[in-house]
Amino acid sequence: MISPADPWFYPTVIAALVGVAGLALWAVVRILRETGRAGAAVVRASGEAATRVAEGLSRVMRDTFNLQPRVTIAGESVIEGPQIARELVLVKQTLERSHAWTSQRLWSTKRIAMTARFTVSVGYDLTRPIDIDVGRDGRRARVSLPPASVLSVHMDSMSPSREEEGWWNRITPADRALVHQEMQGMVEQDARDSGLLALADEELKRVLSLEMQRQGGEIEFLTVAKLPPPTVSP
Repeated sequence: MISPADPWFYPTVIAALVGVAGLALWAVVRILRETGRAGAAVVRASGEAATRVAEGLSRVMRDTFNLQPRVTIAGESVIEGPQIARELVLVKQTLERSHAWTSQRLWSTKRIAMTARFTVSVGYDLTRPIDIDVGRDGRRARVSLPPASVLSVHMDSMSPSREEEGWWNRITPADRALVHQEMQGMVEQDARDSGLLALADEELKRVLSLEMQRQGGEIEFLTVAKLPPPTVSP
C-alpha cells in the first residue's frame, strides 16, 4: 500500500482522480449525445407527421373539389398551386319563384305577374382564398375560409307573364327587366332562408374533418371576410 510519505502517493491519487473525472465526462457526453439523437428523432417524426397531414388535406381538396388550396405548416408555405378557380360551387338547387309587380302613376296602374324557375349556385368566392395551416406536430389544423355565399342565380324557364297596362301608364322593356331583377334578388334571399349556404359550408367541413379524423388529429374552421394568414401554434 502506498502511504502519504511515499513520493508516488500524490501523483497516483491525482492520476486516479483525473481518470474518474474523464470517465464521468465521457458518460455525460454520451448521455447528451443520445438525448440529442432522441430529440432529433422526435422532431423528425413530428415534422413527418405534419407533412403527411398537410399532403392528405391538400389531396382530398384536389380529389373532391378539384381545388388546390394554400397549405402551410406553422405558417410556412408547403403546398401552393396556381389560383385558377375563381369560385367553388358546392350546392346547386332549382327554385321556383312567382312575383306580382305593380306601378301606379297618376291613378293609372300597370301590372306584371310572372313565374320562373331558377338554378342557384352556392359555395365560396375564391377571391378570398381557402387556406389550411397544420401545427408542427401534425395533430391540429386550422382552415381559414370565406363565408359561403350565393354565387349565381340563373333563370332556366319562365311561364308566360300576365301584363295589364294602365290607360296612360304603359309597360316598357325596362319594366320587364326590373321585374326579372327583383325576382333574382328574391330567389337569392330564398336560397339563404332555405339553408343552402349552411349546406355548402357543412359539405366542405365534412370532407376535411373526415380526412383529419383519419389522420388522428383535430381540425378547426375560421370563417372570416378578410383572411389573414392562418397560423397554428406548434
